[in-house]
Parts: sequence; C-alpha cells; structure tokens
Amino acid sequence: MNKKFKIASVIDIGSNSLTMCTGQCSNGKIEILQELEYPISLGKDTFTTGRISFEKINKACEILNKFKKASSEYNVKNIKTIATTAVREAQNKDYIIDQIKLRTGLNVEVLDDSQEKTIIYKEIMRRLTEYKTYKNPALMIYSGIGNLGVSFIDNKRIPFTTNIKIGSLRMSKMFTSMQDFKEQYKIVIEDYLRSFNEVFSTVLPKGELKHFIASGRQVPIIAKLCNAQKLTENIDYIYVEDFNNLYNEIEQKSFEQIMEDYNVSEENAELLKYSMSINSMLLSYTKAKKIILPYVFVNDALLFDLLKPEEAEEFNKEFTENTITSAKTMAKRYNFDEGHASLVEKYSLAIFDKMKNYHGLSKKDRLLLRVAAITHDVGKYVNIVNHHEHSYDIVRSSDIVGLSSHDMEIIANATKYHSSQTPRMTEYNFNRLSYEDRIRVSKLTAILRIGEALDKGHIKKFDNINVKIKDNTLIIGISTLKNTKIEEWSFENKSKYFEEVFGMKAVIKKKRVM
Repeated sequence: MNKKFKIASVIDIGSNSLTMCTGQCSNGKIEILQELEYPISLGKDTFTTGRISFEKINKACEILNKFKKASSEYNVKNIKTIATTAVREAQNKDYIIDQIKLRTGLNVEVLDDSQEKTIIYKEIMRRLTEYKTYKNPALMIYSGIGNLGVSFIDNKRIPFTTNIKIGSLRMSKMFTSMQDFKEQYKIVIEDYLRSFNEVFSTVLPKGELKHFIASGRQVPIIAKLCNAQKLTENIDYIYVEDFNNLYNEIEQKSFEQIMEDYNVSEENAELLKYSMSINSMLLSYTKAKKIILPYVFVNDALLFDLLKPEEAEEFNKEFTENTITSAKTMAKRYNFDEGHASLVEKYSLAIFDKMKNYHGLSKKDRLLLRVAAITHDVGKYVNIVNHHEHSYDIVRSSDIVGLSSHDMEIIANATKYHSSQTPRMTEYNFNRLSYEDRIRVSKLTAILRIGEALDKGHIKKFDNINVKIKDNTLIIGISTLKNTKIEEWSFENKSKYFEEVFGMKAVIKKKRVM
C-alpha cells in the first residue's frame, strides 16, 4: 500500500501550461492549499516541429523551481511530477526529462494517453457516485489540448473507450493556414471532425444517450460563459441550449473578437473555439439536455491518491471491473467464444492464485492475465490460421479501460504465444521488451497455455479444477465423465513450456464422477 501523506503537491507539465496543486487531508477531507499555473505552450513546439526547444525547457525548469519553493512553504515532503502529451510525443523527450531532473531534482513520470485518461475517468466515476439521481447510459469525454478521450458509461461500468489524436491545440496547429478563410474555416473543421464518425457510430449504443459528461482544460471557461449551476458539491452542469447558443456566437467570431467579447486570453480564445467544436460534434450523438461538468484534472485525481490512499485503493479495486467489462466488449466485436474465454480465465486464475509463492507476479499481472484469457482468441475473427498472430495485432492496437499501452503490449504478447509458438529473442515484439517484461510475458503465457489446454475442445467438460503443488509438481485435479483426451493431449504439449519457465512439472489427475 502506498505511504500516506498528510500534505502533498502534484505538478502537471501539460501541453499548454505548467500547473501545481497542493493539498492536505484534514478531518477526512482534502483541502486545496494552493493552485499555481504558468502558461507555456510546450505543445506548440511538439505539434509543429516534433521537438520542444531548449529555450522553453529552460523556462520550464525556472518555473518548476519556483513551484518547488512555493510548495516548500507548506513543508511539503512529497511532490509528484507528471508530464502528458507535449513531452510524451516530443522526439527529445528523454533529454527533457534528464534536464528537468538535473536542474530541479524532480523525477518526471511521463503518462501515456491511456494512463492519463484512466486517471481522469476514475476520478469522474468516483465523483458521479455523489450524484444520486444520475442515470445511465452516458457519453463521457475528456477533451485535452492534444488528445481526445471518449468513453461510454452503462450501468456504472465503462464498456468502451477510445483515445484519438485530436485536441484543441493540435487542431489549432493543423488548421493555422485556414484562419484567413472565415467561411471555409468552419466547414473544414466540421469535415475533419466528421471523419471520426465511423469510429463512434460503430461502437456507441444504438439507443438514445441522455447524458453527456465533459471534462478538459477549456471546460471551466465554457461553464462560466454558460452560467453553470451546482449539481453536487463537486459537479456543475450547464444546459445544452446555452452551450449551443454560445457555440453559434463563437463560431462566427475571430479570435480577436472572442478575446474582447468574453474577456479571455489570446491562447484560450483560440483553444476555446476548437474545444467547443469537438464538444458540439460529440453532443450530436446524445439526446442530452444538460452537460455534466465534474471539473476533473490529473492533478486532482493524483492528489486524492496521495492523500487518501486507502480510499483510492478500494475504489481502484472497484474500477478494475471496468477493465474486465471493457475487455469483453472489445472481444465481442471480434465474435469471441465467451464461454471458452470464461473457462480459460477461470482455470488460469486458479493456477495463478495457487502459485503466488512461486511466480513472483503482482496483482496487476493477475489482471493482465484475466484480460489475456478473455482476448486470446480474437484473432480468429481475421483468420483461424495463425490466429495468435492476429490476436497480437488486434490486442496491441485496442484501447481497454484502465490499461496503459505498456500493459496492452504485455497482454498482446501473451495472446500471441498462447498457442504453440514459443517466445524467441529473434522476434522483434519480444526482443524489444525489457528483461523484466520478457519474464512477465513468459510466466503469464505459461499459465495461460495450461488454462487454455483445459478447455481445448471449447466444450465445458468440468466446472472446477482442484489445483495443488506437491513435490515441485503442479497437480490439476478434474472430475468428469466426459472424454478429455483432447484436453490431456494439449495439456501434455503445453506443460513443457510451463516446466521450462517455472522449473516445475504440471500434470492432470482425472477422477471419474460416479
């Protein structure tokens, strides 16, 4: 369990600004002591040239040191520093992180897109529990400066999520050349956004979505201009009608007019127009009359994790079920055999749990094994021949709630090797993994193979397995009257890799039911 801090700070090196939030936990509640923000558009460099200039890195380090000094005035012992899209996509990312470490002493964790959205979504879902009259289903979005996250909520779960490389600042840099053509400008923007329609129309439910939940850096500005009202202590709302009226006004104005009429900075005037375009497009998929605004940012969510780790851990356990739901939703799109996948998951987890003193894997690895068991056969949708190769490609390119791109790479490798192909250093996908990850993949694969072999015929021949370890042998007891020759044959073949990885034999002990 994470160490509990009474006071902490979170620094976010974002695409458009550096922000720091300092808070303390008092009487069970988090009190924000200070919020600092310094505008610096690292994203403009990344999205224009692919690199962040060292002039901006120098300035960023100067500001970060000031943040540290401000934090020290509250005697903060723990500062968590993260970076998102601008640093993540910069070609000189490693040098940037190194310079920040040398000049400020801060260790920067670069979040991938899925990690960033997961942090946001977890906090939104936690806050939605306060909204007693909230009804599902809903469309939930996080409109970032560089990327867009779109999720579907149903029955307090997130069965679908996707991350797309469009965001207000990224769009701004893409369409700079169109700004002199006021009439065509709007048409081009809408045509560009419409190109993502196919993605959403194929995955979103056919029925009416009556709720729309929006978060992102421009949301507070939109809320203020639309006279937001309180829904709960931590959630506001605005009427869609007010949003549409504002959008109709803004789309007709130049950036200079937006600055003057709405009293916003030049940077925000530009980003506001793009952000509202994105929100307007996604609103068209719903019948929402209100836009729910949780005002969640990465800083807030991470501060909660630092200051209330016990509650965060409990909620993380609950949120894990979103990952399983999302994995099953993805697998259904590829017509997976749900019954078979369920049994492989069940058997694999029984083996994993019995071997906890032997495999050295974590709770997170257990979750990755579950997802690998659910998705291992999705490649059959493409072609049953070499389906494991197709499974790798599908899983690696998919978004599953709560899992990072690194997690998906581990799972994809496990699905690739679940059949008969053995991981080899000559294969690029395996070779490029770190030593630790190659070991993880090998262990997960060895267990998954055994679990899959126990339902080789895709016919449920027994409900439960009895797993025990004796004399350095994994013994799997089964009870059935059915013919299990195919399972025993597959088990014998796949147990060879299990023995190689764990240095332990695996055998089946069959007991006939009278």
